[in-house]
Amino acid sequence: MTGIIEVIRRWRDRWELDRTVPEELDRMLHEVGMTHHDLVAAADGGEHVARLLPAMLALNGIEAEEVRRELGLLFRDLERVCNGCREVKRCSHLMDEGAPVGQLTEICPNAATMASLKG
Repeated sequence: MTGIIEVIRRWRDRWELDRTVPEELDRMLHEVGMTHHDLVAAADGGEHVARLLPAMLALNGIEAEEVRRELGLLFRDLERVCNGCREVKRCSHLMDEGAPVGQLTEICPNAATMASLKG
């Protein structure tokens, strides 16, 4: 049942994007530093971001909600980068196994940003 609900949610999100006036969509994307490709990728999936990004931040000693609250644009960029990551399955698998932070950092495209947040 959950699979069907996810398909419906994705379809609804995509339908809402398609109905948005192009100029308005361009303005909104510019405001948050996203491209059309980033937006479509986010609407088509990216559920892993909600689970993996906060977990990776926590492993690095960073509170996700604090970053979201105090550095909103940076947090959105972290989400965007995580959403476009090509190592999602590997990251998820390593996290589920309890791999050391160093091993996860090697594959994380947000590693440098997280390091700058710590220091």
